[in-house]
Amino acid sequence: MKKAIIITAIITAYRNLIYFNEVPKGGHFAAWEQPQLFTREMRAAFKSLR
Repeated sequence: MKKAIIITAIITAYRNLIYFNEVPKGGHFAAWEQPQLFTREMRAAFKSLR
């Protein structure tokens, strides 16, 4: 339940949020730990800005 409250708070605070997704793996150093997943998420995040 706390997780849902935190996510709602993030979305409310950042009204111009264009992309949000939770991934099953990764951590603080996601680009180093899961490079393929990080790349896929970065591309998805910026796809609408092209």
